[in-house]
Formats: sequence, C-alpha cells, structure tokens
Amino acid sequence: MSAPSNQKRDDLLTALALTELSVYYEQAHPELANRAWQLAADRLIEYALV
Repeated sequence: MSAPSNQKRDDLLTALALTELSVYYEQAHPELANRAWQLAADRLIEYALV
C-alpha cells in the first residue's frame, strides 16, 4: 500500500474508533462523547463519506 492509502485507512480506522467511543460514553460522559463524534465526523468529511 502506498503512503496516502495507508493514511486514508488509518483515518478511517480512527473515525471508527472515535464513533465507537462516542456511543460507549454517550450516557456516562456526554461532553466526551460529543467531542469524539465531532472528531470522527471531521475525518469522514475529509473523504466525503458523510
């Protein structure tokens, strides 16, 4: 895989992890969950996936 492909894959995996964190902490820590969701969305928008 080329470096840009690796970066894209890493960004998508990061977005997935941030989304999972957002769902997991939604009740316990809404502010953290919201920030994680926003970071995930930012990564996905970068690749026009949202």
